[in-house]
Amino acid sequence: MMRRTASVFALAALVCACGDLGHKDVPSDGPGAGSGTTQGDCAEARIDGSFVLPDDAGALRSQMDAERANCVTIVGNLFVDRGFQGIRLLEAPNQIHVLGDVRVGGTDLEDLSGLSGLAEVNGDLVVEQNDRLRTDAGLDSVARIGGDYHVVGNASLVAVQGPANLSQVAGDIHIERNGALETIAGFDRLQLLADYRGPSARPQASGIADEPPESRGGDGPIDPHLIVDDNASLEEIRGFRRLTDIDGDIRLTNNPKLSRVAGFESLEFMTGALEVRNSPQLTDVTALTRVSCLAEVVLENTGLADLGSFRDLYELGRVELRDNPKLQSLAGLREQVAVRGPVRVTDNPALTDVAQLWGIETLGQDSLGFDAELPDDYEDTPNYLCSPTIPDETYGHLHVEGNDALQSLGDTPVRRINGDLLVRGNDALTTIDGFTQLAVLDGEVRIEDNAKLASIDGFDDLARLPRGLVVQNNPRLTALDGFANVRRLGEITVDAVIHIGFNPKLSRIDALGALATVEGGIELRENPALERFTGMNRVERLGWLTVEGNGLSRIDFAAGLKFVDGDLTVSSNERLQTMDGLGALSNVDGHLRIETNATLTDLRGLSNLLSVDQGLYVRDNASLPGCEVAWLEESVESVSYVVAENNASSCEE
Repeated sequence: MMRRTASVFALAALVCACGDLGHKDVPSDGPGAGSGTTQGDCAEARIDGSFVLPDDAGALRSQMDAERANCVTIVGNLFVDRGFQGIRLLEAPNQIHVLGDVRVGGTDLEDLSGLSGLAEVNGDLVVEQNDRLRTDAGLDSVARIGGDYHVVGNASLVAVQGPANLSQVAGDIHIERNGALETIAGFDRLQLLADYRGPSARPQASGIADEPPESRGGDGPIDPHLIVDDNASLEEIRGFRRLTDIDGDIRLTNNPKLSRVAGFESLEFMTGALEVRNSPQLTDVTALTRVSCLAEVVLENTGLADLGSFRDLYELGRVELRDNPKLQSLAGLREQVAVRGPVRVTDNPALTDVAQLWGIETLGQDSLGFDAELPDDYEDTPNYLCSPTIPDETYGHLHVEGNDALQSLGDTPVRRINGDLLVRGNDALTTIDGFTQLAVLDGEVRIEDNAKLASIDGFDDLARLPRGLVVQNNPRLTALDGFANVRRLGEITVDAVIHIGFNPKLSRIDALGALATVEGGIELRENPALERFTGMNRVERLGWLTVEGNGLSRIDFAAGLKFVDGDLTVSSNERLQTMDGLGALSNVDGHLRIETNATLTDLRGLSNLLSVDQGLYVRDNASLPGCEVAWLEESVESVSYVVAENNASSCEE
């Protein structure tokens, strides 16, 4: 979980410093609950019910007059749906506290000066679909919002400055779909975007932070976010200069003209994600990354050229860099950074260098805990207590995918990946020879669809492949080496597989020489140029074995194989002449298929085969003499049934 201790301390200090908002707390029931009381020049009253203005203006005025009060707590909601039309009840010096929601929507207002007396909202404050509204000015008396603050769908709004006295918001700030909005500025007294919410009555002036959020009413703890989305004309965000804590995310998405983010000078603690999407003019987000820890970083279709904006980070959760047309390098991360979640670098067409990514030594967190060492000075940072939350279904994957200009992965000192390694669809990548220090991998290695990849090597410190190895659809791959010390396949799953397939120029495999234990199977498919495969001779048992569509003349890689728990298939290997490489095989618990091998002439390599629990198929082998098939049928002591057809009819003794 997120460690929020620093945030709670800051919240407690702020709440204690806030003092009274200018009116006295009124109990929710008991004697005098509905009668006016006086504090200085403020006569208080509590009015039950919700009001829609201007229709209910008369009823609200009558109750305020009856109580002779100008400081009013409305126990309900307050909606303004057409306008104020001269109503001054909600203007200063009156002070209005609303225990429910306040919504201003569908009006012809140009500003919000008619709400100048609104002091506090326990629910949401929503300003939406006011087509003539040009500014949110007029809300300056609002000090706290117990729910969300929404400024949404106001077609003529050109500037958002936020309530001048607003210090706390317990929910989200949404600024969305304001087509004419150019600038967001202000919010200069906002210190906490955090869940401070009080009981169903008015929050107390002190002591709020001492209670767990779930005991204070509402729907339980929430993670407040700052969300700026789909503002077609927005160019600049600045302000928020006193904001210290965000107990959620910052999301800047779908703002095509946004080019500058400034302010946020006091931001120290942020437990959520930084998400910037579809903002192609934005080249710098340093103002948002002064914290030392982020749960997630998502950058998609931005104008960033490198990661210099993130130089202060010590600790990260998930990292996703996608579709950034100007991103050329991952330079900018500090030399030692801990990453607890997956890293995905995908579809960045100008990216040529990922070397700076290799300051990361460990990816992900396993059941034994996170073992990356952090520098000593990290303990001095405000976000030292931050621990990025990683969803249960994610691991420390590393994905490098669809980066068309990337030619090399460079030297990679990554020691541990608690997830999968995927290298896919990088059209300029010519070699993979790093990962020489990778010792632990808890997932699958998958290398596929790399148009110019010619060779694979390295991985020599890796001792196990818990979920398998897939090398497929690499049209220029000629050599597969490395993985020299991998001794075990499987462990996490019994269906782990080594799949090497559809690599038309692959001519040799000198890899996996130490492999001894396989909890799964091996598939060698459609590698027509493959002439040599050395290795794996220590493996005695497989779940299944498929050798199909390759250029091998012998099956030399399985000399130690004795048992196959499933099917063994040898088919469509145009150059295969003999089965001598399977001389140790004694039992096949599934089917044994020897089919469509045009030059196969000899089955005597199966001389130690004793049993086939299911069917034995020998068919469509154009050069295989019938006496070889007869010999095999007689040699095998136990077989369920035999299908032998379309082999050579003659037999030379």
